[in-house]
Amino acid sequence: MAYSLLLAEERVKQHQITALHLICATAFMAFGGVIARFSMRGRIPGIILLLLGLGFALFTVTQSKKLLAGNTNKLFRIGELVIALLMIGFSVMVGWKIPIGIFGAIGVAVAYALYNESRAGAGTKISVQDDGLILPPGTKIKTLKWTDTDQVLLKFGVLTINTVDNTLLQWQVRSIDFDLDTFNRYCAQQIAINVPNRQKVDW
Repeated sequence: MAYSLLLAEERVKQHQITALHLICATAFMAFGGVIARFSMRGRIPGIILLLLGLGFALFTVTQSKKLLAGNTNKLFRIGELVIALLMIGFSVMVGWKIPIGIFGAIGVAVAYALYNESRAGAGTKISVQDDGLILPPGTKIKTLKWTDTDQVLLKFGVLTINTVDNTLLQWQVRSIDFDLDTFNRYCAQQIAINVPNRQKVDW
């Protein structure tokens, strides 16, 4: 028997996601406007970049829920990264040093956001199995055997774990795809079965 509990832990805040989109859009609009106005060689790319930045900004502000749903955010991040790399290449060609630094920083920030948001999208889980519990990353205890567990209870969307050394662990659970009472009974049975196997302390 194995249960998987998806936690409601939020590694990346929604306002952080939208803020970086707006920063990218602002940089695209500003740089696009500058090269469209002052560079004959870059007039058409500048106008295209300006319009892309404007489109990114409008979508981020007016369609934030759609932006955060599904793969939309990931596609935007990939687009921002590609644009940043293209602008770095263009700036190198024409010898503009400041934009290289600006879009280099944007590229690094977007690449890191893409990686971090992808991990967050996968969701943080706790696995409950016959041989024990596998706890999420960032927890001091990576795995917990039933012999070391005193109580496991899922109630009101909160998973509570008490260990035999009186450590209390709690997580907010986002969703489950199993019967709650069956899960709690299973955990109680596993703990009871393993009580005789607990290490006894000799005083």
